[in-house]
Amino acid sequence: LRHDIKSPLAQLTGLLEYAETVQKESKKKQIKSHINSCLTKLHNTAKSLSDFVDVVFLATEKQEIINLEQLTQDTLELLEDDLKNIQNLKIQTDFSAAPTILYNRKMAKSIFYNLIENAIKFRKEEDLLTIKLSSNLTSAGTQFQITDNGIGIDLKRYGAKLFHPFVRLTTDRPGAGTGLSLIKNMLEKTGGEITASSELGVKTTFTVLFKNQESKNIDQKEQV
Repeated sequence: LRHDIKSPLAQLTGLLEYAETVQKESKKKQIKSHINSCLTKLHNTAKSLSDFVDVVFLATEKQEIINLEQLTQDTLELLEDDLKNIQNLKIQTDFSAAPTILYNRKMAKSIFYNLIENAIKFRKEEDLLTIKLSSNLTSAGTQFQITDNGIGIDLKRYGAKLFHPFVRLTTDRPGAGTGLSLIKNMLEKTGGEITASSELGVKTTFTVLFKNQESKNIDQKEQV
């Protein structure tokens, strides 16, 4: 976290000092691009830290019925800037088996945002990015899955660290390393869980279990 804050700040300082000596417009454009990149890194770090603090220290227990299809669409709108730069993209959803969950809306938004953002972030640049989202009712609760065809994760090497806060498994992709630990923390607060399976260079699947999501409980609340 310290590195993700101090590094772009140091770069900004150097860029601003260099900008005062530059006359060529082409160089000025390059500097502006680098400055914007540093600001984006700082923004992402600030957002990750803010989300982490909200969930760990300020989490509310208020729950409501959330439509998974609508939640997905809302999340994709938030990620519009990231998605517009992807030429080859296919998103598939199937929530027919369990269309809703009973959960805290802010937590649910954060879970979907971080998982979809991860799929975008760790895609294979040259391939069609395919993201599949689905849900299912189990005896333990509602199960949500997201599968992508990205670069994959070496779980033998990094599995034990995957859900640790501020741990980044690669330095060539943006992020502060808080997303997965944030999700795990939120789910544990409500009795849920998250697991991962992956094949390097083929796909990654995250499975989220929202506990106590039996359809009869949701139906009762819808009737109230």
